[in-house]
Amino acid sequence: MRTIEQRAADFLTQAALPAGGILICAVSGGPDSVTLLELMRKIAPEKGLSVEAAHLNHGLRGEESDRDEVFVRALCRQKEIPLWTERARMSERTRPAGESVESFARALRYDFFERISREREEETGCRVWVATADAASDNAETLLFRLARGSSLAGAGGIPPVRGRYLRPLLGCTREEILRYCEMHHCGYVIDATNLEPCCSRNRIRLQVMPTLRKINPGAERALAAFAADAREDAAFLEQLAQELLCRARQGAGWRCAPLASAPGPVLRSALARLLTERGCADREKIGACRRLLEGGGSSVRLSGKVTACRSGGIFYFEETRRQSEEKQQPIPFFVGKQRLCDGRILSVRLLEYEEIVKLCRCGKKELKNFADYGMINKISVFRVRRGGETFRPAGRGVTKTLKKLLSESGVPHTCRDRLLLLAEEDRVLWLEGAGVCEELLPGPDCRQAVEIKLLESEE
Repeated sequence: MRTIEQRAADFLTQAALPAGGILICAVSGGPDSVTLLELMRKIAPEKGLSVEAAHLNHGLRGEESDRDEVFVRALCRQKEIPLWTERARMSERTRPAGESVESFARALRYDFFERISREREEETGCRVWVATADAASDNAETLLFRLARGSSLAGAGGIPPVRGRYLRPLLGCTREEILRYCEMHHCGYVIDATNLEPCCSRNRIRLQVMPTLRKINPGAERALAAFAADAREDAAFLEQLAQELLCRARQGAGWRCAPLASAPGPVLRSALARLLTERGCADREKIGACRRLLEGGGSSVRLSGKVTACRSGGIFYFEETRRQSEEKQQPIPFFVGKQRLCDGRILSVRLLEYEEIVKLCRCGKKELKNFADYGMINKISVFRVRRGGETFRPAGRGVTKTLKKLLSESGVPHTCRDRLLLLAEEDRVLWLEGAGVCEELLPGPDCRQAVEIKLLESEE
């Protein structure tokens, strides 16, 4: 079996991070994060990365929280590692309704990491990544927690090794191995006393369920982690097939029922889960209801108070339930960021480097139609609904048509046409909801930055 050092080094090699970047280690002071910092301090410089650390004092455990911060400060000073700290003062904050203390703390923690990362990128001009100390044991606990609550194959994938700027170099190591590493290398650490109390679901899994599973199989953590890795790979494959299916079936603001209904069950479920997740109403029952609708079981099904799935003329589409008193969407000047529309949806315009969008487009060049060359968008352009007389040249079609004719030919239901959002410069449509960008704005090899224009049913 490879040592913990070898596995961490292999992880960084496979991540293939370009030299010259900064790796910020999230350090709480516990054995996992101390091991992470020690390993990255030794390994990352060999990969051309400089190492820094970040610590958020949540302020939930009084003197113990302050003790952890003092320990991390002393550790980083001893190792000569730059440290970024902040106090969240969670006890003084209002927690969103329905959100647990643990999830609220995690949201604040990742917000802190994101802010520090962006600040360091602006200050240094270097790429910044954040390494967290999630281990195989955490992955096993996450998998069991999700399975107990009801999970899709994607959810069964547990904690991803890499997601955006976030890396988990210890994901292949168990907590037992980490404690042994700390003992062998005389690494001091602090213990969060709340982790030893069965006060939340994850702690009960860690303290009660996992010991029982280890009696059945001493390698239970590794077995669960291996299953999660397989599930991630299988889910990614299904997701790719689902994207390809949705691309083939796309028809205006909807999708043709025939290719959807004839797709293999796992692929169709993945495609429907993707569509319903985007609208904030995905669960097994609703995915099943949409599948029955596609197969001819009725003409519509209510998914939430705002969203109804419909089947008409061989087209599957979503219709929003709106009050007659709602105002018509007023024009919004082009921007980068997120903004809530009058119908409650979120308009998201995300700025990305060209290399990033190439990686995101798993469905080939067709998926590029969801992105626009940022440098070619006139800043006087506005987001609005149609008013008549607009023209549009869809990417890859090689033809310019009036928007009215295009929507008619595409089979977009009349009830949907007047609320489709578009980005326009005068009467020229640059981007159309459900269709993507115009041909002229399609990112090419000379593109430096692109924007992803997306509509969300709720804040992500």
